[in-house]
Amino acid sequence: MDPAPAGWFKLDLDASSLGNPGLAGIGDENCNVIMSYSGPAGICDVNKASGPAILFGLHWYEKHNLGPLIMEGDSTNTIVWASNRSGGPWCLSNIIDEIRDLVRILQPRISHRRRSANTMADELAKSGVDRPQVLLSIHYPLASPS
Repeated sequence: MDPAPAGWFKLDLDASSLGNPGLAGIGDENCNVIMSYSGPAGICDVNKASGPAILFGLHWYEKHNLGPLIMEGDSTNTIVWASNRSGGPWCLSNIIDEIRDLVRILQPRISHRRRSANTMADELAKSGVDRPQVLLSIHYPLASPS
């Protein structure tokens, strides 16, 4: 995981599916590890699990108004869907539209990265498969948004 440039924050995203479809989990971490989460995504493929992973991270980030954002993930499909104004499977259109709305508001730099460079988010996603609910960890106190 590469650190974010000074003054920026980074959201590293991942989803995991044990089978296609199979039990799935989501995970995320902010680069300086401000927050991490891991949780179940039900029985689905990795594309369906990736949408909730991105939404969870973007909603949390929006609530805390931290500053400029870099969003990285190892799912080419979800990175393309978040980056473009159209496209994606119709069964995920509501989630993809909500992601695009948040991307328009937050204006993150969005990029794809190899799974091997996304190890902590990958481990969080894999462990989320077995969790009964989302585990959210705040690693240091955040100022309240004004």
